Amino acid sequence: MFGKKILAHLQQINEQRQPAKRYNEAQLRRKTEKHLKEFIENLESQLKRTIPDEYDRPEDWIRFFDDNRVIEELELSIAEMEFDE
Repeated sequence: MFGKKILAHLQQINEQRQPAKRYNEAQLRRKTEKHLKEFIENLESQLKRTIPDEYDRPEDWIRFFDDNRVIEELELSIAEMEFDE
């Protein structure tokens, strides 16, 4: 969801650039992947700080996500996300 949203934003910005300075599809894809990677790394860092230490196995994380509706809240946050020009 985030990847599609950031790509649409980058495409919109790209359309406003001078034609000779516009990014091609490969450049847009790389920029999108860079933003997505940064988003995931930031999310992982925040989750690690939030999730209690006793949740150290993957199944513990899944239980924490389910119990605290992490995925639903994340999807809602991404859907409401807006980017600045």
